[in-house]
Order: sequence, then structure tokens, then C-alpha cells
Amino acid sequence: MNQTAVGFKHPLKTLKLGLSDLAEALPCQALNACWLFVCLVLAAFAVINCSQIKGLRSTQARLQLTQNTINDLVIQSANLRLLEPTISTNERISAARLKQAGYQSAHELAYQIQSRLAILNTLQAELPVQLPLQRLNDSINKLIPTDYSNSSADSKRIESSIDQWFKALAQLSQQVQAISNAHTQRSNTLERNNLLLAIAVLAFSVSLAALNIWKRSKMSKRFEFELKLLTNQARTDPLTGVLNRRGWLEYTGKYLKNCQKEARKPASLAVLDIDYFKQYNDTFGHEAGDDRLRHFAAILRQNFRPGDLIARVGGEEFAVMLMNCNVEESRRIVDRIRESALCDIPFSAGLTNIDNHESIIKAMAVADQALYQAKHSGRNCSKIAYH
Repeated sequence: MNQTAVGFKHPLKTLKLGLSDLAEALPCQALNACWLFVCLVLAAFAVINCSQIKGLRSTQARLQLTQNTINDLVIQSANLRLLEPTISTNERISAARLKQAGYQSAHELAYQIQSRLAILNTLQAELPVQLPLQRLNDSINKLIPTDYSNSSADSKRIESSIDQWFKALAQLSQQVQAISNAHTQRSNTLERNNLLLAIAVLAFSVSLAALNIWKRSKMSKRFEFELKLLTNQARTDPLTGVLNRRGWLEYTGKYLKNCQKEARKPASLAVLDIDYFKQYNDTFGHEAGDDRLRHFAAILRQNFRPGDLIARVGGEEFAVMLMNCNVEESRRIVDRIRESALCDIPFSAGLTNIDNHESIIKAMAVADQALYQAKHSGRNCSKIAYH
């Protein structure tokens, strides 16, 4: 497992990171508030439109009933033509002709027409416009004659009145139809606007949801990275950048468990201790001692294999787990590093094999015994201890 030097983050950097996360979170909250405000405004418009549509449809229903009444009035008014003199004989319609059409008299015809006008008057009270019904009502009273004489003057008056009557009815029908068309168009426009409002809310909601998901994913990755960084900091020695004792016990414990499950070749353990470190520290000071520890850790990282675990387990004591390597091979590696010209720091080493069925704590205790022998053998050497 490769190792990288990870130090503690400065408090100001942590504060900057918190402010950065807050700055990233604020736009999301602002967008959510904006989305809620826009939705409320659009919903208010939609409610107003629905209320208007309801009123327009109610008016359209009354206009349709008015139009049907006018159509019935036009059909019924066609019987007024019976009051005109015939073209062939120039005779006035007789009472018998009226009875044949279903009326006892011209006054009955007028009464039924006036009944239709009364219905129109009732409907007009609920319409948003005023219809010229009074003029029609006055016209029908003048239209029905009280005397069925053959005077040409009376005949011309009736014929002219009937023409005016039908003309007024046509104008009334056109007016009602125009109003109905205008209301239909207005209703369709409001319904289209409501559809556009719904599409706008849906599009804005989908966009906002996608943005929130992206933001949350970004922040989640950021938090995951920070959590991983903090976890690494908890497992890393801040001075040397290698594993601390906690990280060493965790990683070596996992490795031994995997060895037990997969029956892999066991590793070996080397415990290294810088010679005469206390005297060096007392002579040159603690800062120089810290530099010496950092330099020694760099030597170990540069010379051991990338997969080997390196940790600082004590003051000047380091531990190395050499993967898939027996203790004799590990001793040759340690001695090569110790005797190398690149290693200008003398150290003693104690080595032992790690059995698949033992704990790292027990293995370190055995390696410490070998290190004790090396210290009492003149230092700057390596010793092996077997179980």
C-alpha cells in the first residue's frame, strides 16, 4: 500500500472550506426560495384564470341558451309571413289560415312571440351585455293588426314591420354569436395560458431538481473527500507523514485477516530505532530532532518497496511490514538500506516472521526482543527473533 505524507490542515483553511461550502449551499437555498415564490405566483395566476374560465363557461352556457331561444323565435316568427297579402290573389290571411297554422288568432301568435322575448329578458339579466330586446318588444305590439281589412296601407305597414322584425332578429342573433365567439376565444386563451403555466412550473421544477441533485452530488463528493482526508489525518503521523500507531494497527490487522482468508504467504516485521537519538536531540535541540525524524522517514519511503507499510510507532521507533517476504529476505533489505551511502542516520533493527494466526501486537513484541539484542550488540545492526 503506497503512502503519502499528509499533514494537519490549518484552521484558516478549514474556515475557508466552511465558508466555501456555505457559499455553495446559499445559491441552492436562494433558488429553492425563488422556485417556491415563482410557483406561488404562477399558482395564483392559474387560480385566477380558472375562476375566469369558470365564469366564461357559465356565460357561454347562457349565451348558447339565448342563441337557441333566438333561433326558436326566428322559426316561430316565420308565421308572421302569413299576415302578409298573398302574391297571387293579394288577399289578406284569414282567421282560417291562422288556425291552419296552429293559432286561434294573430294575438295568440303575438303572445307566444312575446313569451319568447320574456325568456330573452330573463336571460339578459345574467349576461354581461345589454341586448336590444325592448325595441323588439315594442315592434311586436305594432306588428299585430287589430283589424283584418284589405286596405293597402295596412298591408304595406305589416309587410314593412315584418321585414324590420326579421332584420332586428338577425342583428340580435349576430350580436349574441359575436359575444359567444369572443368568450370562447377568451376561454381558449386562458386555458392555453394555464397549460403554459403548468409547463413552465414543470420545466422550472425539473431544472431546479437537476441543479439540486448536481449540487448535492458535488457537495457529497466534497464532503467524502474531506472525510477521507480527515480519516487519513487521524491515521497519519503529522511530523513524518507516515502512518501513526493507530493507522499501523488498523492496516496491518486488515492485512493479516486477508492473509488468513486467502492463505497468502505471510509477511515479516521489522522494528527500527534510530541510534543515539536522545543524545542527538539533547545536543542539537528538538527542532533538529524533528528534522532528523522527517529525514529518516523519507529514507525509509525511498528505499522500501511501494507495497510495504511504514509507520512511526514511538518517539524514534519505526515499524515496517514487508509483504510476501520472509524474515531472512527482509533482513537483507534492511541491511542494504542501513549500509547504503544514502542512509546517513544509523539505526538498529529487530526482525521476525508474522504467522497467519497471530496478532500484530504479539509479532511486534517478538521484534522488540530482537531490537533489544541489536542495541546490546553495538547498535547499527540487525537481529532476528524466531517464535
